[in-house]
Amino acid sequence: ITIINTEDNAQEGTIEVDRSASGIVISSDGTTAYATINTIGDTDGAVAVIDLESNRITSTIDVGGSPEDIAITPDNSKIYVANTAHSLTVIDAERHEITTMLNLGNDSRVDSGTDVGVLPDGLAAYVPMSFDDLVAVIDTESNSVDTLIEIGDE
Repeated sequence: ITIINTEDNAQEGTIEVDRSASGIVISSDGTTAYATINTIGDTDGAVAVIDLESNRITSTIDVGGSPEDIAITPDNSKIYVANTAHSLTVIDAERHEITTMLNLGNDSRVDSGTDVGVLPDGLAAYVPMSFDDLVAVIDTESNSVDTLIEIGDE
């Protein structure tokens, strides 16, 4: 993972990870980064927890199934990880523990459900499931699928 100084856009260093990093999110207070890491073709995915003062990984949270994108609620309480295995992992950000695993579809193609975004008010997360022509709306209070929005060619 490359560290960039945002004041002058200069590279300041790197953080070594033992797998490929694909998604990263920074807590709203700027103290912690969370990066999805995995080995292509394997199901040993994890989230690396990075202390931004020391630029060191302080822990990893095993999530399995090739994690791709990651988002955090504005209050820094929950982390949402979109996995290529058609699932969404919900993590308690304080305890670094998985609280919920949601199955988001059954399409056999790998890249369905690999993005996630959380609304600025933190009330919902959105996961596009492109090959299913759906967007899953996740209620962040209950960590359940609230709505499936049909999308596609119109």
